[in-house]
Amino acid sequence: MYGEYGYSEEGRLGKPYNLGLLARLLPYARPYRKAVAAALAASIAGTLLSLFVPYAVKVAIDRYIVAEWRLLDTGKPAARAFMSANRGRFELSRDGRFALARRKAGDAGREGPFSPGAYLRLRPAPGNAAILARVSRRGIPLADGSLALPRDASAALSPADRMRLRRADVAGIAATALLVLLAVVLSF
Repeated sequence: MYGEYGYSEEGRLGKPYNLGLLARLLPYARPYRKAVAAALAASIAGTLLSLFVPYAVKVAIDRYIVAEWRLLDTGKPAARAFMSANRGRFELSRDGRFALARRKAGDAGREGPFSPGAYLRLRPAPGNAAILARVSRRGIPLADGSLALPRDASAALSPADRMRLRRADVAGIAATALLVLLAVVLSF
């Protein structure tokens, strides 16, 4: 084949997976079955670990870093439809008039039943009761004891107070980072 400057592509060699050929090679691999099983298990474990890393990063971003919550007015039909379709993805207010729901990435760009403002969900923990008492008049108390605070109201808090309120988020990020590091080390 002139004119290809030394490059030639091989023709089709047959089926890419030939089970008959694999069956003929099996007797030769039988003495090494423990090593083959270990290699197969290591390959599966490495694949699972490599799939775990992006999932762990997604969880860290959704739960701890961005953690954006939106308010739903439970009196509106769209909010009731959202709540019936998304059980476990919202927290009711103490009086039952509102619900706080975490927005998913697919919800971005459309308000739907959500209020336009973003909220932080502040859970009671040791050391932050005084801060929660100070900001409780600007937030909505939820049935589980936490407080839905508008994001713009949290800007008035000092950095130390914000850090104290987000201590659980920082611990979650640290735990996720350690798990990702462990998964990366184990996958090599």
